[in-house]
Amino acid sequence: MEQNNSKFSFRALAHSKVLIIIFSLIISLILWYMATSQNQTPISRIYDNVAIEILNEDLLAERSLAIKAVSSDNTDVTLGGLYSDLRNIDSKMLVAQIDVGRVITSGEYSFVPKVSNLQDGVSVVSSGAINVVIERVVTKNVHLNVEITGTVANGRHLMRDMIEYTEEVTIRAPKSVCDTIVQANATVDVSGMQNSYFISAGITFADKTGKAVDSSLFTADSSDITVYVPIFSEKEVPIDYESNIVGNPANGYFISGISALPDKIVLYGEPSILENIESIPVSRIDIASVTQDVDMDVNVLLPDGVYLKPGQRDTVNILIRIDKMVTHTVTVSTITLLNTPFGVTVEQAIPFSMDITVRASQKVIENIKPEDIIVYVDLYNATVGTGWYNIKEIKLPEGVELISQSGDKVEFIIS
Repeated sequence: MEQNNSKFSFRALAHSKVLIIIFSLIISLILWYMATSQNQTPISRIYDNVAIEILNEDLLAERSLAIKAVSSDNTDVTLGGLYSDLRNIDSKMLVAQIDVGRVITSGEYSFVPKVSNLQDGVSVVSSGAINVVIERVVTKNVHLNVEITGTVANGRHLMRDMIEYTEEVTIRAPKSVCDTIVQANATVDVSGMQNSYFISAGITFADKTGKAVDSSLFTADSSDITVYVPIFSEKEVPIDYESNIVGNPANGYFISGISALPDKIVLYGEPSILENIESIPVSRIDIASVTQDVDMDVNVLLPDGVYLKPGQRDTVNILIRIDKMVTHTVTVSTITLLNTPFGVTVEQAIPFSMDITVRASQKVIENIKPEDIIVYVDLYNATVGTGWYNIKEIKLPEGVELISQSGDKVEFIIS
């Protein structure tokens, strides 16, 4: 009896193991089938934040168009395909492309992106629309402001009103960007400069508030500007008012004096130019046949590269005094001796008297006196006895011309 029970237990155990194995195989087959069925099942899946790529922007540029705004830089895309294919796709692997190559005018456009890099069997079920605003590209001339900073070297002068540069810069950009740009700015530092220079300075562009505009949003015909900065030294020189006087007064008249107001001026210019200037002429003054004073304003004639110091007039008042010539005879009775020999006595053989005829202006003639005329006799070679000695010189007042004299010798007795 015990032997029969033992056999029954062994058989039952063996039978149960077989059942477990069979059951396990059945479960495995079911799982395999389910997995295989799922991989081959068509499904759809949403991929969010797929990057947007815009194609053919260069064609827009050829048509003077540009993208002003894009509603989003990413979109959601729904793909369809087998589960086994879609489960290996990630949003970062996808690119949603918008082709603007067929746009020929400005406006707002709605595009349904096309997804690239899809494997066979995977298709786009749907994708979010992207709105693109396209505007015209225009050109605009922007006024350029140049700010001068710093102080030039001591003794030098910055000629601000002579600074030269191109006052406009041309930019090209989408209209909305062009509309925001209202000024271009450049800065030149002249600290310590002693001479004139051509200086290159970078240009920045700003809106009406003064805020800088991103240079990547537009193109300019130049990114910098060349500025001519004139820095001069100064020199004071006299007015040359005689070299350009032409002609002569009428017969019987003469120039009795010339004056200029001012008689000196201060010049600005390059040191190398000023060092060779000793005076500044004035324009032509014609006094041919005049019989009265000439009082006139004449222009200062400045050489190239030379300028007047600010605040000075560019004309000079010239006064030329014209007097009538008058002849007059003066009787002189005194003599001045020169080189009288030592230890001798000199006497006039007869009292000296000489008529001297002179010519001068009426005013001078009216005031001339005999004692204003000095007659010199030189006794350097004198000998004892009576003899005639030559008159060496007759000294006349300024502005008086000697016409004639009644004699040229004087008789002396030397003992």
